[in-house]
Amino acid sequence: MTDGPLRRATRIASEGQPAPAGFVRLLWVSRDTGYTNDSETIFVPLLMAQEINVARRMLERTRDDPQAWERACARPLVPFPEPEQDQAAAASSAAASSAAPPPTGPTSLLNRPAPSPAEPAAAASAPCRLRRPRVKDGTRVRVISDADLRQRRKDIELKLKYSTVERKAEEKTLDELIARGEWRTVGLGRDWRARLTVLGAEMPNFLRVVRRIEACCALAQFTRTPLRIPPMLLAGPPGVGKTHFALRLAAVLGVGRFVYALESAETVAALCGSDKHWSNSESGELFKMIVTGTHANPVVVLDELDKANRSSNYKPANALHAVLEPGTARQLRDKCIDLTFDASWVVYLATANRLSTIEPSLVSRFELFVIDEPSPRDSVTIARAIGRELLKELKLTRRFEAPCGEVIQQLALLGGPRQIHKVLKAALGRAVSAGRMRLTVRDLLDGYGLPGAGGGDDLLH
Repeated sequence: MTDGPLRRATRIASEGQPAPAGFVRLLWVSRDTGYTNDSETIFVPLLMAQEINVARRMLERTRDDPQAWERACARPLVPFPEPEQDQAAAASSAAASSAAPPPTGPTSLLNRPAPSPAEPAAAASAPCRLRRPRVKDGTRVRVISDADLRQRRKDIELKLKYSTVERKAEEKTLDELIARGEWRTVGLGRDWRARLTVLGAEMPNFLRVVRRIEACCALAQFTRTPLRIPPMLLAGPPGVGKTHFALRLAAVLGVGRFVYALESAETVAALCGSDKHWSNSESGELFKMIVTGTHANPVVVLDELDKANRSSNYKPANALHAVLEPGTARQLRDKCIDLTFDASWVVYLATANRLSTIEPSLVSRFELFVIDEPSPRDSVTIARAIGRELLKELKLTRRFEAPCGEVIQQLALLGGPRQIHKVLKAALGRAVSAGRMRLTVRDLLDGYGLPGAGGGDDLLH
């Protein structure tokens, strides 16, 4: 226990002053030198000292933790010797406290009955009950073992092959993880229902996916259990907004996100880390987002799953067999830091243009949703939503007029969200360059390099 609060309450300025009746000396803690008593003398009530002794003994096993060292002493108060000039004062204080009548009145920290000598030992041997911490937006789950972290911390000191720089870097990482604890948040905002409703209205061709996710959120809220969304495979033609929807879902849940572009991936290191024998070894994204991050259920977008490299010796799709299966994902091992953690809460959304090139063993691990191209009416809704989102992204909401009227109709005729987003962003740049705070059809037509509006209308139609 640090001496800050006690110093404000019970400090006696002059050194060497005898302890008042009913008080005993408290040896305060210094992280650098341990137990010291060379700067000032602090006295606390006798019964409070007994309470401190119980707390110190219960924290005996955590004295290697720097933060626990600051919170409490690792040893009892009484067995430590006092300076010679204060021995008589300490003895007289103990005699006075034993002769004093027992306190009366409501039981509190200062006047509760003194514990028996066997009580601290019983408290120290009692097992610590793990309680799930509560948070506002989600539920806390245990993702890594504190014992594994401490064991790994000790093993590093015994490995002579580590350089000093590598050892210090890994020791610093492990110390930070030990200080953070074992629990992470499975995010689920309180306004998830309203956000999913807006998402379904803005992207009508994904309404079936939104309804499935809504059912998962409702079940988690009703049962008061962590949110678990099964892996989903969004298959459909290019440009219908599959990746855009996956990124929007991460914003709805209020968690982190990672896009794993499988068409350009060469190895499995991006998810599960690289082996230690490589000079540029690095932890995988799952370990970074879950263990060193804040949420246990980040959204991982497996983009272009049907284009995964099959000719490489390290096939990147091979890592998906383990991470997509909840049984093996609960004990997933990162190859770089060599620690096991729970990655079973991750939300996986895979995108693909066709299913014929994906291994059947992978397809069976997903819930399949076929995404069609939006209808003309849906395209108008999507165009309006993309316009609002793009203005917000560019911080032009208050200065620029939202697209409407014929501009929205022409954008809807372009087809998928990808093409709408690309043309709209270029048109905004041309309008701002011309000194206008609103879009015109001409801004859209110039994106095709057309000299007049007539040819542009023909092309758009």
